[in-house]
Amino acid sequence: MPYSNDEVDDLVKLRMAFAEVVAKFASIDDILEAFGLADLPQAQRYGILFGCLVFTLTVVSVISLLIFGGSFKRIAQQAETGEVTIVSASDARAQRALLLETLLEGRERMLRNYKPAKKTTGLTNLTTMLMNEAPGHSHALLVEDKEAKNEDASHIPPHYQENYELAYRKCQDRPGGTYP
Repeated sequence: MPYSNDEVDDLVKLRMAFAEVVAKFASIDDILEAFGLADLPQAQRYGILFGCLVFTLTVVSVISLLIFGGSFKRIAQQAETGEVTIVSASDARAQRALLLETLLEGRERMLRNYKPAKKTTGLTNLTTMLMNEAPGHSHALLVEDKEAKNEDASHIPPHYQENYELAYRKCQDRPGGTYP
């Protein structure tokens, strides 16, 4: 091998090594074979190719943003002057408006600009629907109202009450858990 020859210049050795690498990877099939990609389906090859492309573009875009965004210039200026322009976390919080003050100001603004909501007596339909009552309580009230008005309470499906009570008890037995 000519690599061991001391009379050959280093540049010639590099050229010879590069020529061997180029000869080894002369075609795309040889490159795929060297990396173990020759037996993969075409779709997976494209996936690997586009994955490498996305990675390369991401690295290039981050580096270009650092260069063109002035971050390297700012770092160099800070190294020269010794002055840090990044504000500490406690200073940044002190400069922000407090959340409670912002909410109180918003409340005052809303009270000034909007008229108050109408107050109702008793429960609204939404409140009745959202209330968490024990099983049977709302059904009993509904049946009593229907009987008082001489109406039929047949709009409630059969076995609804039993299923509701069973589910209610299961939820009480395992709060936050899954229903078996």
